[in-house]
Amino acid sequence: MDAVQPVSNLQRAGNVYILRGFMGVLSPGLYDLQSQCELDGVRTQVYENDQWREIADRLIARYRPDPHPEPLILIGHSFGADDAILISRRLADAGVGVDLLITLDPVLPDAVPVNVRRTINFYCPNGVTDFLPVFRGTDLKPADPSVALTNVDLNRDDPALAEEINHFNMGENQKMREEVIKLVLDTCPPKADWMKMRSQPATMPVAVALIHP
Repeated sequence: MDAVQPVSNLQRAGNVYILRGFMGVLSPGLYDLQSQCELDGVRTQVYENDQWREIADRLIARYRPDPHPEPLILIGHSFGADDAILISRRLADAGVGVDLLITLDPVLPDAVPVNVRRTINFYCPNGVTDFLPVFRGTDLKPADPSVALTNVDLNRDDPALAEEINHFNMGENQKMREEVIKLVLDTCPPKADWMKMRSQPATMPVAVALIHP
């Protein structure tokens, strides 16, 4: 957990923390996402979903004392998506903000708390088998109407992509990873730009990227 820190040593400001699916069985493609993010200059770490409590505690310990932490991004797949929301809720209780939360096919998620500045949820509902949570993705609900939350139903918004992916391989799809990286780069500006933005009272711009065919 020493890799949890509020300042990046790469070209862009911000840190990404990724949680894999249940027991590490799912989401091997998230290591490819990590590699792509770091090639683009964003410091990224991958964890197992059952480490979420330890991650939350370390984030609180490292981010709360820092008056100017760089952007904090949480990404999770399947049960890892559920646990990314649990981390966010624990951070909310500690007064720590999350700049971007990206979830991929959450299974049994809690409501997204108000400390999350922007949430994008990509999911594929499966209709008849959705009563089995392990086989489905679902939409997210905000804990408060003020929460900026976008649910992207891939079956509706990008049917061609939805035909390529399912609950188990969503992290392996290159187009899906590219969409996630666009959101990450929107939130993690180059260091020089971050320093300018930090000196201004305005908040970071919010831009929502959706899947494009």
